[in-house]
Amino acid sequence: MNNPEPIYLLPAEIEQITGYQQPARQLRWLTDNGLMHKKRADGTPLVARSHFNKVMGGFDPSAPEKPNTEPDFSNLSA
Repeated sequence: MNNPEPIYLLPAEIEQITGYQQPARQLRWLTDNGLMHKKRADGTPLVARSHFNKVMGGFDPSAPEKPNTEPDFSNLSA
């Protein structure tokens, strides 16, 4: 069975992204860089993977595909 990615970034991912091990510094980095997060009871940050992907220019695989809203002019004659 294919294991989907976790909904939230893993602690090791947050450490790699922020460059910090201390939760307080991680929280500050996330705030300074526009990433919404929650503070867990143990003081560590909780970041939604989909939000991280959206903010950092990635894509959200759970997002629905946008429909084509451009009109079709192929049947118009000159």
